Amino acid sequence: ADKLRQKEINALANKLATEEIQRQKRRIEQEINDKMQDEHNYPVPKYLKAAFDSGSINIAVTGQAGVGKSSFINAFRGIRRGHPEYARIGSFETTSEPTCYTYRKGNANIWDLPGVGTARFPKATYVQDMGIRYFHVVLLLTADRFTEA
Repeated sequence: ADKLRQKEINALANKLATEEIQRQKRRIEQEINDKMQDEHNYPVPKYLKAAFDSGSINIAVTGQAGVGKSSFINAFRGIRRGHPEYARIGSFETTSEPTCYTYRKGNANIWDLPGVGTARFPKATYVQDMGIRYFHVVLLLTADRFTEA
């Protein structure tokens, strides 16, 4: 009777182990599928690919057009007008594509991103199009203050 009981316990334990393995397999397959779908929906933008793969810190400077993103980058880097690495400034959509500037001898890249909420860079797709999720730091510059309303 004891041998029969032990056989039943072993059979039940094997069944439970097999069910747990199947559950874990389904969970892992779902995670892989979710990650593949995520990479499809939010690919690393072409402009960011090399910098993303380089291991450097990538800092995005973003905000609406005309809020002073390029001026901030120049001031942050201590670059003055006339310097070859000076970020062009203007009050209306001066930065028309993501532009990379190095900081601290190449340890970091500061990206001057085009203004959000324009005809070329609408709010609805900006985060995805600019690859915001792939930056280590995102600085959001605004001309207004943030309130709850």
